[in-house]
Amino acid sequence: MNLDRTKLLVLGSLALAGCGESTAPTGDITLAIQAEDTISGGLMAGTGDEDITDGWSVTFSQYLATFGEIHLVPAAGSTEFMVQPRLVIDLTTVPETGRVVRMGALPEGRYTFEYTMPVAEADMTRDDSVSQADFDRMVAEGCSYLIVGSATNGARTIDFDFCLDAEATYECSSTEGMEGIVVSAGSSTAFLTVHGDHLFFNGFPAGDEGTVVRRGGWLALVDDATGADGTVTNADLEATPISILPSTEYVLTGAPTVEGAAITNMALYARAQLSTQGHLNGEGECIANGVGHMHLSQGL
Repeated sequence: MNLDRTKLLVLGSLALAGCGESTAPTGDITLAIQAEDTISGGLMAGTGDEDITDGWSVTFSQYLATFGEIHLVPAAGSTEFMVQPRLVIDLTTVPETGRVVRMGALPEGRYTFEYTMPVAEADMTRDDSVSQADFDRMVAEGCSYLIVGSATNGARTIDFDFCLDAEATYECSSTEGMEGIVVSAGSSTAFLTVHGDHLFFNGFPAGDEGTVVRRGGWLALVDDATGADGTVTNADLEATPISILPSTEYVLTGAPTVEGAAITNMALYARAQLSTQGHLNGEGECIANGVGHMHLSQGL
């Protein structure tokens, strides 16, 4: 993200710091965090487009995530506007209408929308949905996600507990068919939407996500390879080579690197998938750390 712009203003609650006496037309904008329903409702086994296709069902009891900075860059003009939620929140508790992080007024026009999901830091705000112990764990382990849940297939259930660094910067602009947001007279809401199913993608779509299916069987493969105790942790992911994934079911072509490293184990696989989960306004596309993928529906 390029922060060396002519001027940076911070969007304040119901006001724009530094606006001065400008008489340019403005519109009210609400910025809100939104969780895809796969986070609150889980993923079901089935044959639908959003189902897990290999018989596994998944539910999440916790889905903690970090939010860092939001940048709104006008298509015309040199002033960038910034909001800093610096928040750790459990996305399973976010209502369908979203969790508002800031309201304010901006000059009318089109904006590129950028936001970050960094690793947790001690000076971030801990939402009431996050326990002090979990917050401290994320800070200590350098995580951007803390995800706890279970997967079931028939009589077998596997619990999972992941605290992973999937730090990402999302640029939601005209690239990949997105056009950011438009601020006009009246009021509108821009949603920072986090999807909950990318952990179960069987590949890394660089084009149309319609080529991807969702599979939960990798959890069983990791569990079997690490003692079959019914629980999969960070340590299990790190100990399991990526070669455990059957090439007939998983496609690693186009997989991004993680901090410059190729994906060699399941921890890196999970981190790479999580780093693509940020979207705008539901299904709106964003470039994640310089890499994009497309959904069939833009949802704008």
